[in-house]
Amino acid sequence: MDNVRCESYSWTSCTFITDHNCEHSEDVFLKCYSGEEESKFTLVNSDGEAAGAGELGLLLYKQGTVCDDDFDNKAAKAICVELGIVGAAGWTSGRKFTIQNNYDIKMDNVRCESDSWTSCTFITDHNCGHHEDVFLECYSGEEKSKFTLVNSDGKAAGAGELGLLLYKQGTVCDDNFNYFAADAICVELGFAWATRWTSDLRFIIQTNYDIKMKYVRCESDSWTSCTFITDARFCDLILMMCF
Repeated sequence: MDNVRCESYSWTSCTFITDHNCEHSEDVFLKCYSGEEESKFTLVNSDGEAAGAGELGLLLYKQGTVCDDDFDNKAAKAICVELGIVGAAGWTSGRKFTIQNNYDIKMDNVRCESDSWTSCTFITDHNCGHHEDVFLECYSGEEKSKFTLVNSDGKAAGAGELGLLLYKQGTVCDDNFNYFAADAICVELGFAWATRWTSDLRFIIQTNYDIKMKYVRCESDSWTSCTFITDARFCDLILMMCF
């Protein structure tokens, strides 16, 4: 078989020929996943119960933890999609829940070439400890509507006005924040771009809010390239200006 061309994921859309001009160096190797694979991932909270969208959870594969070796943003997004939550994803690792020691480590060296699980490889042997367990948060596409910018009076900040950035009516921490993140969020707020951002205690009202977002990492000025977590405590808070 040679020159296999498919216009969709259905074999009925494919064409091929039985003549060829190939060598065995061009033989195709294929890896297939059943629909059951996605069900082998779960997210659990500190009580071992299912964690929902927007909640930091311990990532489990076949009821075992996942090691952070090679794990990255692509892997986080791919697994969130497998969990049925399409949108942004955030991840971290460490010892956060006492229940971690109740599980064996079942997955290591997760490498993904894109945010599709079909592009990922992994091994089930490991050289890890539970301090390397992956924690994952998945977010739906509705997250963008949860950003607001407020001025020192707590009212909506307009274009060209420095405002305190809020997510779900809580502040955003400056860890990992950069101009990609600022531009991406300004676009989500309906502006064209960010002209300035800083982190400081400038408004008296800042202490009225809980910190709701941390480790915002963006690979471009599109929010779809961003990850973050909501497990945020002590840090400087973001103020920014959009146009």
